[in-house]
Amino acid sequence: MRTAVLLALIVLFPVFVHAADAPTLVTYTISHDTIYPTATAESGLATTTAIDIAFSEQVKVSIKILSASGTLIKSLYTSPSVTNPTPKIWDGASAALGTYTVLISATSTASGVVMTDSSRTITIA
Repeated sequence: MRTAVLLALIVLFPVFVHAADAPTLVTYTISHDTIYPTATAESGLATTTAIDIAFSEQVKVSIKILSASGTLIKSLYTSPSVTNPTPKIWDGASAALGTYTVLISATSTASGVVMTDSSRTITIA
């Protein structure tokens, strides 16, 4: 009897489970895709770059700079709860010439759903 009642409830009143959406980047800009850390001010070349991000909701976030092989070069920023942090500056001073991946990792503080973005790079020339 209990089984029949449970089956009837499941059929008559199905429960729809909606997975929480991942937080999204609503702003993501890098001021200079190529920087020249050893350039002089007179050269007019960019010696730093600003990474500006904003999210659709409160997130625990980190911004990391990775080498081409995936090695962590710089942990640029972490926050336990933020939506729109101030732009973060990277000067590339301790990195060799080459192309570096910017890794954005964010976890929703409400749902725990994680998003990552590694679609952007910065070149040090």
